[in-house]
Amino acid sequence: MRRISLETRVELHGNDHINPPRCSVVDSNKSTESAYALQVQVALVVDLQPDATIYFRMSGSSAKSPYGQPIVITTPGTVVLSAWADKPGFDTSEIVTCSYAIDGPSRLS
Repeated sequence: MRRISLETRVELHGNDHINPPRCSVVDSNKSTESAYALQVQVALVVDLQPDATIYFRMSGSSAKSPYGQPIVITTPGTVVLSAWADKPGFDTSEIVTCSYAIDGPSRLS
């Protein structure tokens, strides 16, 4: 009698890189072609991987913060937002940078 092994070995080699987040303006009031009046609200989204954790850092800060809701930028001048995504089992995404120019005096949000 012959023995037949029904064991099958499957190896999956998929994409282990997470998509980088993208910056999306949620609410703003453009004062010129390239600047926003007083403030801009920015949402960060990772396409096709909604359960990824997004982190961001604002220009001039060394601390990273987890993203949870749209970011309100009110600092006059040019503000650079750096963002990246992380998810267990995946490599950390590339860092994306988005720049926003804000006109007007600084104010609390």
